[in-house]
Amino acid sequence: MADLGSRTNLDTAINTLLDDAQPNEAIQPSDHNTLLKNALDTVANGLPNTLRTNPETGGQDLEVTSGDNIDFKNSGFVGALTSGTLTGNQTYTLPDNTGTIALTSDIVSGGGVVGISDSSGSYTYYSTYALAVASAGAGDIIEQFGNITETGNVTITIPIGVSVNMNGYTYTLDGSDNSAFVYNGVGTKTKIINGTIIKQNSPTPNGGGVGLEIGQTAELDLSGLTVISDGLYCLNFNTSGSGQGLIVGGIFYYTGTGTGFGHIVEGKMKNAFFNTGTSILRVIGESLQDSMVLGAVQLATNGVLKNVNIYNTLATHALNLADGKAYNCEVYSQSSYGIYSISNNSEVYNSTARSDSNHGIHLGRGKAFNCYGFSNANVGLFVNQLNAEAYNCTGESSATAGAELRIGKLVNCIGISTFNNTAGHGFLINNNGGKLINCFAQVTNAGAYALQGTVARNLTFANLTGTGMTTLIGTNITNNQTNTPDAYGNILI
Repeated sequence: MADLGSRTNLDTAINTLLDDAQPNEAIQPSDHNTLLKNALDTVANGLPNTLRTNPETGGQDLEVTSGDNIDFKNSGFVGALTSGTLTGNQTYTLPDNTGTIALTSDIVSGGGVVGISDSSGSYTYYSTYALAVASAGAGDIIEQFGNITETGNVTITIPIGVSVNMNGYTYTLDGSDNSAFVYNGVGTKTKIINGTIIKQNSPTPNGGGVGLEIGQTAELDLSGLTVISDGLYCLNFNTSGSGQGLIVGGIFYYTGTGTGFGHIVEGKMKNAFFNTGTSILRVIGESLQDSMVLGAVQLATNGVLKNVNIYNTLATHALNLADGKAYNCEVYSQSSYGIYSISNNSEVYNSTARSDSNHGIHLGRGKAFNCYGFSNANVGLFVNQLNAEAYNCTGESSATAGAELRIGKLVNCIGISTFNNTAGHGFLINNNGGKLINCFAQVTNAGAYALQGTVARNLTFANLTGTGMTTLIGTNITNNQTNTPDAYGNILI
């Protein structure tokens, strides 16, 4: 017997056998038997040839009973579709793409793209987040199974104690001034993870709603979450001054055109990434730590940064200390100051700052400890006012003097200039009452000075050393220090 090879050949054989118009003597028994055997052989070969000879089912359903699989076999491998427990009729839609198998995002189960599972793992599905959150209770996890776009004035408010797993999908709020997601989970540890929240085309540019708004929270895990917003803020972590809460993780992109604050962080936050776009990240109280910022940061009352890297290309200060404190930070500014302070209460510790256009570290007021400032356009360290003080700091420049003192204090500091010019001094003085104590200068050009001034009066300095220069102190410098060291080298400054 032989397989006829196609449904067309099978139909031809059957028609020949059944053709009453054919003279009987034209079909010999052997011919008749061969056709019949071949037809039977084709049918007997079963499901594979049936599908091959007729790839369309003609509307007939294929049912797989419980415990059975559909196996796809090709020489050495088997791919199986394994049956599972269904809570109701389910529809699975295959994508119209060659060579692909349906993914979770191509499957709409029970009429919804978000779901909540019970203790047995069975899901209840909902068509919108709003319906899901209305049914969710503390301890539930809302899961997303496909991309969602909302175009109305919708805000998803996550109930206290409820977590969200977006499973890699996107939620988009398009054309609304509402906030996209809001969570205020006092006293609970929850998650919004593994997805993207987009707030776009806000009708009120830079003033309509927030991408993700967080109130007080015990601990909120945002691992794998990206938030993109052109609204008022991208992230508003606003604990109303209480300073409660901890956020871990998250990537935040401000895509508006405003130059104010694009992100607000009031509680504790770590392991995050911010892109401020044209705006500024404002940190109020508590601390932002172990994070990265592409853009500019401003610290407000009691704002704290720890182990934060800032890379800024805006025409504003990379890090404005205001009334805050910064520890172990690395700062770069392309178009303005690196670290900038004009507050008596600001402090910066163990940090480095570089500027391509102005001072590496600018202390209008405030204090710096064990810091390094570099500039290839101006002085690396600038100390300007009576309450501005730098201790164990280094200022370095490739364009002018390493550090500049006007009023204020430099103690145990280093001024380095790699500018091969007679203006490349270690320390430049333009002051009315500054103090320079136990400092060291290094210059590249021998005609420069360790200490030189433009307007130098009431300057007090002691124990200055230097290298690279022919003369240590410029001719127009007058030392206001009149005390003489005692036998032990002690002196009153």
